Amino acid sequence: MFDNIASIDAGYSSVKLIKAKRGIRNFEIISVSIEEYDLDLFLNDSNSAVTEAIQRIIEREDLSEFIIITTFPSDKVLFRNISFPFSDPSKIADIIRYEAVESIPYPIEKVSLTFQMLPVNADAGRSVILSALTKESIEEKISNMNVCGISPQFGGLESNAHLRCYEYFNSVNNENVLVIDLGHKKTVIDIISDSALVFTRSINYGISDLIAYISETLKISMNEARKTLIDLDLDLSSFDTFISSDCFKRSGISRPKMKKIHEYACDVINRIVEEISLTIKAGSSFNEYIEFSRIIMTGGGSNLRGISKILSDETGIPVVFMPFLNGYPDTDIRSRCSVSLGNILVFMNHRNDSVNFLQGEFSAGKTSDSSKRYLLPAVFIILAIAVFIINIFITFIQVTRSQSYTDDILKQKYKRYFGSQTIPADPVREATMLIQKEQKELKVLRELIGNEEPFIPVLNLITNSFQGAEGFDIRKLNFDGKSISIEGETAKSSDLENFKKNLLDSGEFESVSLNIRDTSKSRNLFTMTITKKL
Repeated sequence: MFDNIASIDAGYSSVKLIKAKRGIRNFEIISVSIEEYDLDLFLNDSNSAVTEAIQRIIEREDLSEFIIITTFPSDKVLFRNISFPFSDPSKIADIIRYEAVESIPYPIEKVSLTFQMLPVNADAGRSVILSALTKESIEEKISNMNVCGISPQFGGLESNAHLRCYEYFNSVNNENVLVIDLGHKKTVIDIISDSALVFTRSINYGISDLIAYISETLKISMNEARKTLIDLDLDLSSFDTFISSDCFKRSGISRPKMKKIHEYACDVINRIVEEISLTIKAGSSFNEYIEFSRIIMTGGGSNLRGISKILSDETGIPVVFMPFLNGYPDTDIRSRCSVSLGNILVFMNHRNDSVNFLQGEFSAGKTSDSSKRYLLPAVFIILAIAVFIINIFITFIQVTRSQSYTDDILKQKYKRYFGSQTIPADPVREATMLIQKEQKELKVLRELIGNEEPFIPVLNLITNSFQGAEGFDIRKLNFDGKSISIEGETAKSSDLENFKKNLLDSGEFESVSLNIRDTSKSRNLFTMTITKKL
């Protein structure tokens, strides 16, 4: 209670920091910060790049009164799903070290082992996710922070942070989802079923591959290559559409080099899609994409334009982006700080049943005056509890006196508002459940459809330019916030050319690309990409 928590996520390209203050019932975000690494320094001396970034960020943010928590990168953690014929956690804790000897390619004395329980099986047994991390990796993380004058007290998993973010913003009962964190050097794939983490895997593909390729192709530094990628605002869905954009024209990069960069970026994403498919079929109890209701994207790589369309086309399921707290419109913060935020939720609500590598020999020492710091909050809590008990007693007396009248009013309201002749025993509870169910379904629909406010005006402009066409049929329509992609067929290709000319003559669109893929006497299959002017 009343903790000041600082969640630090030191990844492979930047340090993300979220400072929060926890109250009795909720928490308040104090600040959110991102500090980029010197990527050229990181290639030669990663520890120096990390400590310098942490030092810069804590020079701006005072952490002296904060509990420091962090996460360990998933590519350094070895995960194994192990089943036991019994379900007693204490028995599992006693025997799991012996099970780990056969599963871990390191001497057992050089790793830190921990586990967390998976959902209860139908039989009497129980499965767990075993997590193993070398002590050297833990010591390196602690050392990087100690050099900067801070000591972490909790070291969780990125996958648990994803789970709690999903649960906080998205949770739907009996839903199977894929959470994909496309980061700088790695991509984390999490399978969540009915609000529980059931499988996690890290693959060694990320945006650093693309940045390195840009650096090599253009003969520039890694820092310059990162800036170039951001300035390009690369659109993976269509090369022809991208080269007509102002971002490409301002870049000064030749078309052949840009085509190589665009093809390499698409190749990186395609490799990630292949690994996702392999993860589903080989590493979990799921076999096909159809078993999932949606994919949730997060991480800095999710900012690449067109990536959601590629994933949706390849998997056949909707792709949405991990939400973030209101009041933070910056795309970088919303996409790159999910782990920091999720780890705060893990620490506050689930630390006892989640993986924590900073235990035992790696536990942070407590200061001698820690009890004094919590004395005043403890006094307020005791007083609050006393007032709360008195209020409950008074309320109970008042409610008892007027219960009959209140019940009659509630039953009348329920019958009127819900159109039901059958009144449940607890109309308030039943009405609340009905409303929550409708709200969850509405939230999911809104996330799947996206923000319709910019879509409808753009669609109206397009339809105003359409003069009609024989046999015109739309099969598929995609909208990413700026561009609309239309796939369909028509009887005459000349009607498509007239449609394209009308769109360009309207002056409302930056570019219109038309690709006629299959032509016959009776039909023409086409794809048209229309980009709105900003």
